[in-house]
Amino acid sequence: MKFLCLHGTDTNAEFLQMQLCTPTTIPPTHLTTPPHEISKHTNPPSLPPTAALTHELTQEKHTFHYLNGPLTSPTPYPGLESFPGPFHRYYDRQQLDMSNLPSSFTHPNSDIKTPADWMRLLRSHNLDHDRTTSALDFVLKHMESSPEGPYDGIIGFSEGALVAADVILHQQRHPPPATRLRVAIFISGAPAWDYDLHRSLLADETKQRIRVPSVSVIGKEDPIAGAARALYELCEEGKRGLVEWEGGHGIPRGEAQGRMVQGVRRAINRARMGG
Repeated sequence: MKFLCLHGTDTNAEFLQMQLCTPTTIPPTHLTTPPHEISKHTNPPSLPPTAALTHELTQEKHTFHYLNGPLTSPTPYPGLESFPGPFHRYYDRQQLDMSNLPSSFTHPNSDIKTPADWMRLLRSHNLDHDRTTSALDFVLKHMESSPEGPYDGIIGFSEGALVAADVILHQQRHPPPATRLRVAIFISGAPAWDYDLHRSLLADETKQRIRVPSVSVIGKEDPIAGAARALYELCEEGKRGLVEWEGGHGIPRGEAQGRMVQGVRRAINRARMGG
């Protein structure tokens, strides 16, 4: 299968490629290590590295193609100042400051019983920032015209997962004449967007579902894990997979990396069997 890969906000295609192709192993005792400390525990001599997603699946003849967002970022994502730019984003909109969420988002709250409730709380604080169709249009145009296509699947990380979800739902509403995406991988994502109501699509407010085989990858310590779980709930039961890991807003490491690879394999096999 041929995958289109969409990066996170204020990063770039090269950084996502590095994220998805870097094998790591973290000892089980260090699985709760904060993300900025992980590098101290990767690839210990006594443990073999866990094969990264693209490294593993490329050996099975799958290919991965990376697309920079259409907008140049004014600044890189925090922590990437030394990484080569330029940096890109897909949306021209205010980004959610994950480090400054109200305490009601990160502590037990009687009003938050489901991921959809978490998203509604986001709305109530005016944090469910609006999107235009520009990112969706950009990716669709690329898919139609790129010599690298046609693509069989899509992988999105963070902001890229938002775009990927929009692409899948658009494709379901407007079936293309030829090939179409058959599998979706969402890493630290958030729900697709309702461009008529200008808000996120939530499973208990709509009958729309992402009907292709999918995998949602969610860090348990991600400040916006509620958004990623709301996207998972928007995926059709029986075709969706879930990989949770003991990390934050990022790509799984250690044994969770292997579970992510297995989850993607299962989604690919399901798609090959017709969904």
